[in-house]
Amino acid sequence: MTMKNRHSSFYLGYLITLIFSVVIVFPSGAHACSCNGNPNPPCRAYGNADAVFDAVVTGREKIERSGVHVYLNRRRYQLEGQRVFKGDVPSATYVYTGVGDSDCGYRFQVGKRYLIYAHKSEGRFTTSICTRTTTIKNASEDLDHIAKWPLLPNGITIFGKVERRSFDGKTMSSEPLSGFEIAIDGSEKRKVRTSSEGTYSITALPAGPYSVRAVPLPGDRLSAFSSVDLFPYALFEERIPEKACLQADFVFER
Repeated sequence: MTMKNRHSSFYLGYLITLIFSVVIVFPSGAHACSCNGNPNPPCRAYGNADAVFDAVVTGREKIERSGVHVYLNRRRYQLEGQRVFKGDVPSATYVYTGVGDSDCGYRFQVGKRYLIYAHKSEGRFTTSICTRTTTIKNASEDLDHIAKWPLLPNGITIFGKVERRSFDGKTMSSEPLSGFEIAIDGSEKRKVRTSSEGTYSITALPAGPYSVRAVPLPGDRLSAFSSVDLFPYALFEERIPEKACLQADFVFER
């Protein structure tokens, strides 16, 4: 999936249009890591990655920053012994990332085996802490999903939870919003209402670009605690690949 600039602005009004993407904001000058609190379940991570593989890190070197995405090109790790689940990955290759301070760089340790979710940028495999890249011993949930991938039915799933948070000056409380309408617009249009637990799920949608619309209740406003990326214009749609998913959790405040 091509990386795009993240946006964190949103409409305050009767109708809020929410579109989602895995993106990172890096202001010019000083870099600052922001994964935007975006949920990244295995079904989304695997579907959107250009390559998924496990490998042992055998070497590390710091390199000069170059290219468009300089924050992803500051450290290079050599990999060997790949077991490839997705993508075209040579037996001996490199993965590029940041140095791991404020640039979202993933800190690999030489000698350890990792499950790596990589994107292709300027001909290089890149990863960051905003992906589900992790040590192989912590990747059981991901490996289970990868094993089931060929058996999954066609179509995509959009799911999430809707809740309201209130602050009385001392403590923060939350309650699920049941019966809240969620509208899906894209390759196919659907509407669904949340359950008594505030959850919703729409399955068997055709792959393609989608947006999610929500109508806040009177007195509510969308909170920055929402685990979604917020865009003000419909041209920022995310194209969800076959068998992948999108998790969109909404938090409102009043």
